[in-house]
Amino acid sequence: MGVFFLVVGYYSSIWTAKRWAKKEINQKAFEKLDLTISDEGFYIANDRKELSTINWESVGNIYETKEFFLFEFVERQISTLPKRVLSAEQQQALIALIQQHFSGAIQSVNK
Repeated sequence: MGVFFLVVGYYSSIWTAKRWAKKEINQKAFEKLDLTISDEGFYIANDRKELSTINWESVGNIYETKEFFLFEFVERQISTLPKRVLSAEQQQALIALIQQHFSGAIQSVNK
């Protein structure tokens, strides 16, 4: 009987996620975003040319793993930046920008 509930729970969660993804209001979650990190902060733009700006003072923590950088903002927002989209030179430039503008240290998470 327990296996039955596991199977039903699994398939109902997949069904719920697919329904959520098909709703027009949730399509923003799947948009392509362009991220620019500069001396002023983070600029995030979507395909509809909506722009969001986050300054360096709003960065609470920065984590680095083997696969991505994770930025935790004081507004309780989190943004990830996969390393696979950056060249080695871009990763070094990003680390230099972080060291120049972020008051804390990058926390390494290697798991």
